[in-house]
Amino acid sequence: MPFLKPLVGSRALRQVIHIIAEYVGCKKGRELFTNLDALMQVLRAEVKNSGLDTVAEAGFSFGEGEGVTGCLVLAESHLNIHTWPERDFYLNVDISVCNYSCDNFPKALNLANALKSVFEPLDVNEKIIKGYKDIEDDKYTEYFSPDYGFFIKPAEVLYRSSDDLQQVEVYDTKDFGRLLRIDSFFQTSDKDEAFYHEPLVHPAMIAHPNPRKVLIIGAGDGGVLNHVLKYNTVEKAVMVEIDDSVIQVSKEYLPKVHQGAFDDKRAQVIIQDGLEYIAGTDEKFDVIILDLTDPIGPARALYTQAFYKKVKQALRDESSILALHTEYPQLYPQMYGRINRTLKDTFKYVANGFQFVPIYGTTMSFAYCSDQSNPKGVTLAEVQNRLDSRQVSGLKLYNPEMHFGFLAEPNYVKEILAKEYEIITPAKGLDEFMNTYNVART
Repeated sequence: MPFLKPLVGSRALRQVIHIIAEYVGCKKGRELFTNLDALMQVLRAEVKNSGLDTVAEAGFSFGEGEGVTGCLVLAESHLNIHTWPERDFYLNVDISVCNYSCDNFPKALNLANALKSVFEPLDVNEKIIKGYKDIEDDKYTEYFSPDYGFFIKPAEVLYRSSDDLQQVEVYDTKDFGRLLRIDSFFQTSDKDEAFYHEPLVHPAMIAHPNPRKVLIIGAGDGGVLNHVLKYNTVEKAVMVEIDDSVIQVSKEYLPKVHQGAFDDKRAQVIIQDGLEYIAGTDEKFDVIILDLTDPIGPARALYTQAFYKKVKQALRDESSILALHTEYPQLYPQMYGRINRTLKDTFKYVANGFQFVPIYGTTMSFAYCSDQSNPKGVTLAEVQNRLDSRQVSGLKLYNPEMHFGFLAEPNYVKEILAKEYEIITPAKGLDEFMNTYNVART
């Protein structure tokens, strides 16, 4: 087979796109889990409808009432499905397409979406593996759509490793200093960490009358922890991070981000899944800060109303406040609207914040949620007095004027929030974002 080449005059094609998905709790198509002939008929039809070509097929049934394996050899590569009816109607989907003279990924995505419609799973754990590209700089590019993205080219790769959870990289860059990248997504850097961490942390910490105990979920780079510990009122800051390797790498390579926060006696680091911690803790907190990954795979559960209600139960009282980022309203308006709707159905007050983050290439949104404390309810003088009395210093963006600048809603955001949205549950509210996200990052 000749070496695959990109289309001349276009952005380089991925040589291979591989979609791997787990469907859990399928509500439809259950008869296909044990009927190989019926399953193969559906697979052939959906492959044809997606524009791909079947050239051969094979299948195996594990016995009456048991699961089946169906395989279609495609001119473009393959489709495999394995079913487990005895495991709450769980199945595994494996779709692979190669690109030569055209981009077959939209066809593969159409096929994946069609199969979701056939089975209607309660939850989906989906991963897209992107193959080789010819353009060297492109591996340092982050795309928001097939036609829009930005790149940060490293002067040197300081660290690169794949652990069991994710790929962690640290670059030295000309414009941003040291930069942390996880699973090909830019996270934080020496020179722009304040553009994300300060609007995430300080409006909530200032809005609370006396923040003594703070919980941080995620934020393994230590940037959020550093900003929380700037407050002399804080007696204890608990940071729950699922991946210890992120913490260790950040300790060694990102001292300008964490500024020694991990060594502060008030800091307690727990290596655990944030969802599990929230479900099992009896501790109560004045401020909770969520620095979460995007809602894909297992992280989808961290954006549901059920999770937000569990987080609310971990708040000390009505004056306690939750702070979190709420995605990119300009790029994902439907997802932003749904997150906002879900939070407003959970808390009495939800104030929204906005800040352009250079290494994200767009405006990040934030939310501050409470049944009593409202960042909009303080005055300029109160913000300054609390900064002074709590001995907060060394900030690059945040001050009394910026406090209210963060909270100012642009007109396009008001238009987004004026529409009706459904509340996010494990079964609905995230698929549209998943599809947009997957298209953008291939």
